[in-house]
Amino acid sequence: ENGISVISMHTNLDIAENGGVNACLCKALGIENTEIYIASDGYALMSGKVSHLSADDFAKQIKSTLGGTVKYVDGKKLIEKVLVCSGSGGDFISEAIKGGFDALVTADIKHHQFLESFDNGISLFDAGHFNTEDVIVEPLKEMLSREFKGEFLTTHISKIKSC
Repeated sequence: ENGISVISMHTNLDIAENGGVNACLCKALGIENTEIYIASDGYALMSGKVSHLSADDFAKQIKSTLGGTVKYVDGKKLIEKVLVCSGSGGDFISEAIKGGFDALVTADIKHHQFLESFDNGISLFDAGHFNTEDVIVEPLKEMLSREFKGEFLTTHISKIKSC
């Protein structure tokens, strides 16, 4: 009626290799040598490496970086190979097992998923849905600021905030 169209590409932003939510989450957490990991259902996650951290140390690093509460189960081995899914990714524990990952960082984990992870020797971190996705706000704001100038910039982008 008002000539307004909306295109919402939430999943596209999650999985974008350069500057997407998962990429920003990896960068924020110090996960290096990242690459896209395609799950068996076709969804694109991100994988990478950390420097042989204990689950306790990685949980502290996640909390220090993202804030909030981090719930986790210790897979009882040092963490190097990490799978990442911003937002709700508890269903990807099977991918972490299949891919030989030491840990999965995501959110919205159910009790049985913590147990499955523990039983398979994989550390599982629930860093909160909001906290695992909020890492995109500042990089997205910077990208939009570079691409758009003038009225759009002062009217819209300056309203994007995070704390």
